[in-house]
Amino acid sequence: MPAPKAIEVGNQGVLQMPNGLMGWWELERDAFRRAIANKMTSMRNWRVGVLYGATSVEDGTYLRHKPSGQLSVMDITRSFGNIGISSEWVDPTAPDFIASLEGLDAAFLNTHGPFGEDGNLQGLLAYLGIPYTGSGVAPSGVAADKRLMKLMLHGARVRTLPSQRVKPEWGVPDRLPSCPFMLKACLGGSSIGLSLVSSRSEFARALAEHAGQGFKDFIIEPFIEGVPVTVPVLYFGGSAVMMPPLACKPAAMYYDGPSKLGCARGPSVDFQPIVDRSHPWVGPIHEAMRSICSALDFDGAIRADFLVEQQSGEPVFLEINTIPGVQRNSNLMLSAHALGIEDEEILAAILASADNAEKLVPWRHVVHEPAACDANAELPLIPGGMELRDRRAGATHLRGGLR
Repeated sequence: MPAPKAIEVGNQGVLQMPNGLMGWWELERDAFRRAIANKMTSMRNWRVGVLYGATSVEDGTYLRHKPSGQLSVMDITRSFGNIGISSEWVDPTAPDFIASLEGLDAAFLNTHGPFGEDGNLQGLLAYLGIPYTGSGVAPSGVAADKRLMKLMLHGARVRTLPSQRVKPEWGVPDRLPSCPFMLKACLGGSSIGLSLVSSRSEFARALAEHAGQGFKDFIIEPFIEGVPVTVPVLYFGGSAVMMPPLACKPAAMYYDGPSKLGCARGPSVDFQPIVDRSHPWVGPIHEAMRSICSALDFDGAIRADFLVEQQSGEPVFLEINTIPGVQRNSNLMLSAHALGIEDEEILAAILASADNAEKLVPWRHVVHEPAACDANAELPLIPGGMELRDRRAGATHLRGGLR
């Protein structure tokens, strides 16, 4: 195995890494820790809002089934407190949500599914000029939709399963795949909106059930046997690092909702990090992830799900998450733990993705230095906008639409 590449830490605390998607075996652990520590120094002056609420069926299910002390938002705020970063829980479904954004230096997105992970919330924050973590509007919107993501990867060297689009108002198609097959809500997450179908009548029932949950668009795919593998990627300092994949071995026939949600009565799941670079799955998965990460400009952290087919041993791409779970012992954190990386370091790296002005509207960059302004002069305001002080830059920025 070749020696890890040297990674230098620049004067600004930026991790200088080679372009493209690195493998975890190329990451020099001490340099990564120094870069994170340098970045945390500036972020300790930030006021961070951790956005979390029942924006989707997925998040609503977590809120109903998890004790309040075990919610991911609690892990996040505790971890930020451990490293001296001020944070607070902000519910995007609350009536005063827009007003609660006032004065925030960054929004840490912990929202999933429709209206949380699909570009809607990202677009709102971008227009308001609120720096936010994770990917921008376009990659969030495409990646959230299983059907669109498959179309995006068409022609790339990424194997996907053949699929057929269905909608409740279209009824049961005349032609269906051989049973069993999978019915998947395009905007479903955490295996919600997912059913293994074994008959035509069962398909009609499952489609009606998921439509009742609010899902409107679906795909059907053949069911293949294999091992679910999830692959986190961390973006930091202008580069991306593929973290160790996790092989997920559920007790159920497939990785269903109760297994993924960790419900008390749900089937158990055995997670096994693959840290050996010579493992036969690593090379093909790394190549697939290179193609995926070059297709869209992701940021923060993502997690791609594959199924390593039992018959061929090849990875088959299933879906991607642009806001992976970050609670303690989540897939992303288990992968990081396999490298000796702490939760707080991962959260700090994701928080750093908020420091990306390209995701915000252009007028977010209009700056008026207080010392150069006439106290009696009227500042030009965007219609409906207001001026807010940026605590990080010590300057006044204009944010539109907060009133």
